[in-house]
Amino acid sequence: MTRSRTTWRASLALAAVSAVALGTLAPAQASAENPSDPEFTAGATDFVGVGSDTTQIVVDHLADGYNAGKTTGRIASYAADGTPSSLSLRSGSAAIERQSINGSGAGKLKLYSPSNPDVSFARSSSGPSTAEVGAKLQFFPYALDGIKIAVKSTGSHAPASITVSDLVKIYTGQIDQWNEIAGNASGSSDTIKALIPQSGSGTRSYFLSLLQAANGGNAITSPVATVTQEHSDADIKNDPNALAPFSTARAKSSATIKVLGGWGEVRPVYNVLRENDAKKADFLGIFGKSGFICSPAGRTIIEAAGFDQLASQSRGGVCGVPTQTATTNLRTARQGDATVVTTTDLAVLGTPSGKVSLSATLAPQAAGGSVEFFEVGGTKSEPTSTQVGETTPVKGGTADLVLTGVAPGQHTYEARYTPSDVNLYGPSTSATATADVAGSKFEAATTVTAPDTAWGTTKTVSVTVAKNGVKGTGSASFVYADKASVTRQLDSSGKVAFSLPATTPVGTYWGVVSYSGDANFAKDFSLVKLVVKKATTKTTLKLAASKVKVKKATKGKVTVVINGTAQKAAGTVTLKIGKTTVGTGKVVGGKATVTIKAQTKVGKKSVKATFTPSSSNYGSSSATATYTVVK
Repeated sequence: MTRSRTTWRASLALAAVSAVALGTLAPAQASAENPSDPEFTAGATDFVGVGSDTTQIVVDHLADGYNAGKTTGRIASYAADGTPSSLSLRSGSAAIERQSINGSGAGKLKLYSPSNPDVSFARSSSGPSTAEVGAKLQFFPYALDGIKIAVKSTGSHAPASITVSDLVKIYTGQIDQWNEIAGNASGSSDTIKALIPQSGSGTRSYFLSLLQAANGGNAITSPVATVTQEHSDADIKNDPNALAPFSTARAKSSATIKVLGGWGEVRPVYNVLRENDAKKADFLGIFGKSGFICSPAGRTIIEAAGFDQLASQSRGGVCGVPTQTATTNLRTARQGDATVVTTTDLAVLGTPSGKVSLSATLAPQAAGGSVEFFEVGGTKSEPTSTQVGETTPVKGGTADLVLTGVAPGQHTYEARYTPSDVNLYGPSTSATATADVAGSKFEAATTVTAPDTAWGTTKTVSVTVAKNGVKGTGSASFVYADKASVTRQLDSSGKVAFSLPATTPVGTYWGVVSYSGDANFAKDFSLVKLVVKKATTKTTLKLAASKVKVKKATKGKVTVVINGTAQKAAGTVTLKIGKTTVGTGKVVGGKATVTIKAQTKVGKKSVKATFTPSSSNYGSSSATATYTVVK
């Protein structure tokens, strides 16, 4: 994604300069052609990096901070994609194709297969492979990223949340429509467009490994996936049916996409060196545990780019500690600062059926442990509390408990969090929250809306069954005029929709919505008024000729469009010069060709077409069209 980053580069560079006391310097300028390429031509002493699209922006920002005040020994990190398509990595070196450095795998290959002496390090969002370990590459972890599923920011057909089981079925072709996803039966029937990053992408290999693990260890061959550029919004932002694995850090900077709830994983990211370079002081001064990237100045830049810096070794982390195995210690610098203060928020919901749902949300999300829920009461001087349900483990930052058989009335609860690692996190208790358990089913909880519509457009009747945060289940039926009744299931939001065809005649109708009821809601009936109005039209006139001989007829082509619909207009059209009718015709399929009577006098003639419609539409007149009668 192209961006203007001169100000961003300058602020990061100056922040880093301040942190390491290098002094005040002129701000760096972004590469004119590719904003994630270096703004200078790398020399023999500079550190050239290629590879991962995921980390190209954060490493580029780190380069800006590190390079401030330097003319040699600088970091020169090249973008994985974009323009120019071919480039020279160092002054005087032969040009290479950018595609050959696109992705973690491609970048790491430049270190050993075959070794490209112009490349000093590789950016990688995936851990070591067997071949890379065999090539003696050293992986320097430095930050934590996440991976989730990205979709179009608005108007996506995807459900709000997705599971790894759903993803396995999508990427193996077992399901290909949105309404085939579990719990999404009322969703779109459009075909899902599953996207996968290009070969060599670290995100691709990591994502497929996660799906393989969820698929019983069976490899995902993904016969249905379409290849897309890793972390590019190009194939997502305008397609409501597209989805793709995406870096959560990269997603934060894009307004054109959003990530789905549900499934997600966190992963470390690395810079990768050759074995010999991993021992050199100048390389370690950048990538090592005491180097710039793992410094406080580096942390500022890493966090500003949406990632979390890994904790230093002295704080129980592995930032800058070389490894040849995938990093499993994901402790971040934030966690390493001290015992982390946690907060616990509690949401409760009571239903007439005697069920109370309690959900505790923990911050930070990475904190593990358990939550105990208590019903509290008594007085201020003599409070009481009784644990309800079992102790609930925290998963993904939340702990959920459902109570059944709760007596009618108001019940007040609180959630108490206990960390699994008391050296990292502190305990916390939520504010109290009250659930109202009604003594009888909710009544008159059905809302029906049916805005007036013009002929030619589908009229939607929207039904919602909800009260006090409780969503209805079951089915609703709709009938109007003499049409057959239609019955549909409510979705998870307690909603369902019915429709009248676009060709429903103009008029006022009355319909009835019947709700079946469920454990929380009584049966309900609603009368709904349905108004279909006439549609407006637009008439245009195009003459066959600009000059016509006296006493010779000509023709005019009339087009009538019904506004807001693809339905075709029908009716008659009258052509007049002044008040004199010079031609009439029948409009069929929105068009008519009308013969204009011959004129006996020379001169300029102004013609206007007036459309007289059927009862479904309003008439309209064209703008004046002119032609000249000549001898």
